[in-house]
Amino acid sequence: MRGKIWAGALASAALLLAACMPVSAPAAQMEMTLPTPEAGKVTVVDMRARATAPEAPAGAAFLLVLNGTDAPVQLLSAEADVSMMVELHESIEEDGIMKMIPHPEGFTVPAGGVLELKPGGKHVMFMGLTAPLVEGESFPLTLNFDTADSITVDVPIRQITSEMN
Repeated sequence: MRGKIWAGALASAALLLAACMPVSAPAAQMEMTLPTPEAGKVTVVDMRARATAPEAPAGAAFLLVLNGTDAPVQLLSAEADVSMMVELHESIEEDGIMKMIPHPEGFTVPAGGVLELKPGGKHVMFMGLTAPLVEGESFPLTLNFDTADSITVDVPIRQITSEMN
């Protein structure tokens, strides 16, 4: 019985990490020109979530936060109805092992800069999916900031095959 529990736990952990990992892309595709923030505004662009398998316990969303203000802005949290928990995470490689680190403090968007949430890096993590994330559908995601108004965006669900899409 204990072996089955460990096997299930390992499988769940692998699915969680896979939800936010990059898929290889040619080097030429990996160079992305980031958009210029609009002066005086915090905006969100390039939203997308990775479609999940029916049994997947977790999913991830990726986007760009553009800060056109003259002060840093902190992305504090995210909210969505697609899962029981929504957290800000980062995937990092440490000693050759990929790890997913929660960031309850959020992420800083530099003044006049861009915060990039992408596969294999910073991302919005959905744990305890209430249903699979199905390609072609979308869902609302609210991003909460410290000194800017919350922003709700519609996130399209796609088959993400590289860091660029």
